[in-house]
Amino acid sequence: MSMPLQIKMRREGHHHLRSRSIVLRGIFATALLASFLMGSVTASRSQQNHLRTTGEFITPFVKERDSNYILEAAFDKQSQPATEDTSEFLRPDEFTFAGRPRYVLDGSQPRRITKLKPITFAAVQSVYIGGLTLLHIYQKNTIWSSTTSFRLIDNWDESFGANYGGHMLAGYFLSYLSAESLLASGLSKQLSTIYGALMGLGYQFYVEVLDGYGLNYGLSPYEMYSNILGVIYYLGSAYSPFLQNFTPKFNYYPAPSFGEHFKVASKTPIDDYSSWNFWITANVPHLLSDNYSSFWPKWLDLSFGYSARNLGYPDRSRIYTIALDYDLEEILPDGGPTWNWFKHTLNFLKLPSPTWEIWSNRSPRFYLLYPFRLSLGNVNF
Repeated sequence: MSMPLQIKMRREGHHHLRSRSIVLRGIFATALLASFLMGSVTASRSQQNHLRTTGEFITPFVKERDSNYILEAAFDKQSQPATEDTSEFLRPDEFTFAGRPRYVLDGSQPRRITKLKPITFAAVQSVYIGGLTLLHIYQKNTIWSSTTSFRLIDNWDESFGANYGGHMLAGYFLSYLSAESLLASGLSKQLSTIYGALMGLGYQFYVEVLDGYGLNYGLSPYEMYSNILGVIYYLGSAYSPFLQNFTPKFNYYPAPSFGEHFKVASKTPIDDYSSWNFWITANVPHLLSDNYSSFWPKWLDLSFGYSARNLGYPDRSRIYTIALDYDLEEILPDGGPTWNWFKHTLNFLKLPSPTWEIWSNRSPRFYLLYPFRLSLGNVNF
């Protein structure tokens, strides 16, 4: 066997081992997250069963109301934790997000204890699965139309990092939609949140594996890590009131509509990262103390964004943005539970607003309705 052939075989063997290693890491990370989440569910169920049989509530935590109570709980052996509410449905004060009431898609009450609604489950999950199936067919006919053997790609800076924002948001948003569909189907809030996160992560992992067979693509470890971060952030915001004040948002406008170029070789809006913008919006009124919140409009938030432009062209650039944002939950009128749920979901969209844009290779610019340029005589804004 010649020396060049030996070297080639060693390199191919090393590449296959590395591919297998990355895939196994992804499966291990998914299984580890699933094990952790299922462990918390099992503990919760055991706790509920103990409560039903003995009337006692076991918890490693004591909800203290003030410092005096903390001292009493620490030194007074007679002090006991409050009994858990075992009612079938959650109270309104238990079903909130960023200090505001939450709603279920079908208008039903959120459940504390799972009781599946077969008809609603079949209807909601049919729409959900049908939507993912249509998305798969679309990607099969575009992104995955040409295939090759499975491979990994190191695309760390391919789209200036805009693709990682897209994958992180996809992990978050798919987990959100999955959980909301389960909640409407009769699952408890806790189970809906956990299984929704697993469904979001599972679908994103499935997409990455198929990317691995795409002729012009490949499984990107960094994109998979971004998917996982998006799911983790969804879980964090589900359980942390503080994180609920920072909402991931997105918008897509075709790059030529505001004077720039589509990403070279992009086949669909999904992979056209020259046209996407990804944001984190801070709920300023809720973050401010009571002494200052009255001076800030309740419908006005502050957003921080990242994107890329003209990918594949010599003038490609990273984009950093600071913008005012509109809180649609405050602006749009209240209605029935289904409308209020829809209004909350619409708030993931970032609408055009006054924005300060900073390019890595151009001078900063101000926009009145970003990303569109308006002209008044010789003045552009």
